[in-house]
Amino acid sequence: MLAGPGIVALLLAVAAPANDADVERRAHAREASQAGDHAGAAEDFEVLWSRTKDPADLFDAASARLVAGHYAHAAEHLRGLLDQLALPPERRAEAETLLAAARRELVVVTLDVRLVDDNSAPDRMLAAFVGAAGDRSQLTISLAGSGRRYTQVIELHPGDWELIPPNDFRPIKLRVRAGHPLRVRLEVPPEDNESRRRKFSGGVAAFGAPGLIAGGTLLGIFGPRERAARVRPASACDGNSSDDPLTGCPADRKRHLLLMGTGGGLLGWSAGMITGGLLGLLPDYRRRRTAWFSTLALGGAALVGGIVVTSIGAHRFNEFRGDPMTGDAAARGANLYLVGTPILGLGAGLLMSSIAALTAEYCHGFSHGALQRCASLRGSIRPDAATLTITGSF
Repeated sequence: MLAGPGIVALLLAVAAPANDADVERRAHAREASQAGDHAGAAEDFEVLWSRTKDPADLFDAASARLVAGHYAHAAEHLRGLLDQLALPPERRAEAETLLAAARRELVVVTLDVRLVDDNSAPDRMLAAFVGAAGDRSQLTISLAGSGRRYTQVIELHPGDWELIPPNDFRPIKLRVRAGHPLRVRLEVPPEDNESRRRKFSGGVAAFGAPGLIAGGTLLGIFGPRERAARVRPASACDGNSSDDPLTGCPADRKRHLLLMGTGGGLLGWSAGMITGGLLGLLPDYRRRRTAWFSTLALGGAALVGGIVVTSIGAHRFNEFRGDPMTGDAAARGANLYLVGTPILGLGAGLLMSSIAALTAEYCHGFSHGALQRCASLRGSIRPDAATLTITGSF
């Protein structure tokens, strides 16, 4: 039985007036303990402690957890009991004895805490035991520390656990074995400001949206006119007598080709900007960074590829458009040019949006803290030397 002469002496605080629900729950907890359901009894005592703040209920909860083999929970309750300043010396000694017994069954787990953002310093995290459903509550673990990197030591009893960091970060699974201390790296992300992140995503996408209208307008207007320029007779070529019956009026077609290439480039740029902006809607910061690094690499490759294809197409068009015997080569050059410009625009858009997004991400523009300065440039000139210092915080 958990009840005993020593428990009555733990009534140290002025308890709230007992009501029928508390009396019934306390009686149910003692009956459960007598029947061997120590986990159920502990849950009832924990509810009573949260309601009445009666140290006797906390002691009974710790005792029930200890008998049930939930040593980490028992140790947590006993530490809370020892924090009671009015605890009499004899009761404090009794709680310390039980705490020492519980700690003998615990395994040391060292957490190497790394804060992604100075403003994301958490006070606590949760630890959930992965076992029989509902037989124990989650533990609250203090994460107090100083600096961006520090260590925190906790104690857990053997079994499978999940550490649940703050800010909705994914849990860390642990398998604790007796006599085998663990060391775990815990990276705490900044608390995400969803409103700020959505505004950024919408702003980047809106910035690129006009390119869709402008590019579509240019292609819609000058596309048919470019095709018509291919079949215009020589007499209609603005006085140009070197027209090619296979490629149409060279001056007109070149002008229309440039306008169509501009339209395709604007469409590609707009698609790249919108894509980079919409990636900001991903809720997990790791996935956002991975996606933006991917679009950064893809944008660079597309930009280089677009420049190459566009240059080859323009060169072939300019080289062969004046020779009636090479009309097909000029047409292929024009098609290459029209294929390359959207690719070039897409690469530029992906690069611009990715660089802007990664800068905002690494400067913590999406967290609840203030936007930080990620880099600084300082220099000094002396008669004997000149120095330039570049510092960054990522």
